[in-house]
Amino acid sequence: MNEYREEYKYKLDLLGLHTLKHELVKFMRLDPHCDAVSGYLINSIYFDDLDNNSYYEKLAGAPDRNKFRVRYYGAKPDFVKFEIKSKNNHLSRKSAFRLSMEEFNHLKSGNKEILNRHIKTDADFRAIRLFQSYDYHPQIIISYKRYPFVKEIGNVRATLDYDIRCQRYSIGASKTPMRPVSLDFAILEIKYSRYFPDFISSLLSKNKSLIRLAAGKYTLAQSVLDELLDRDFI
Repeated sequence: MNEYREEYKYKLDLLGLHTLKHELVKFMRLDPHCDAVSGYLINSIYFDDLDNNSYYEKLAGAPDRNKFRVRYYGAKPDFVKFEIKSKNNHLSRKSAFRLSMEEFNHLKSGNKEILNRHIKTDADFRAIRLFQSYDYHPQIIISYKRYPFVKEIGNVRATLDYDIRCQRYSIGASKTPMRPVSLDFAILEIKYSRYFPDFISSLLSKNKSLIRLAAGKYTLAQSVLDELLDRDFI
């Protein structure tokens, strides 16, 4: 997906999650790779520089920014995706490159040049050069479960994410417990290219627990982990 799309996020309680899930399936197709009962597990490793500029740019509301992450599905993947998410105000664009586990290990070790072979567009070239020019390194691991819905007309995608957990990235991270980001709420994301569907507007107006959310999962996780760090110093 290389075109820019509109993107909106909402916070909702868990009762609203299940209600909205059953409503969305009437209008949209549930991803066939998804378990209809529990969704599927997503793990994302977010990269940031030493000053956490990606995090602070988001907090400051910078209109143009890039986010870099590695994403994989399930606990034992055969491959990962390196993703560049570019934002221009409320418009978003995502490029994704499939990496072998060997390439992923090179990337984690600091070999960013491994990405050069995957450059396809000028926008990819500029973003990857930015990634390579600064000290971006694995920062946070976020794990969550997702129900993804798609509708081809209008290129509409709706996702419901819940059981969101996080931890600082480290070599032995798999041996430490993940911290909950959300135990009592879920996140709805709506993405579309052409128009905001009427059925989505109707569903949003009926669900009273929905709250518009500016921050994404990386920002929420970083805030949770920073708060825990502050407590440790008290």
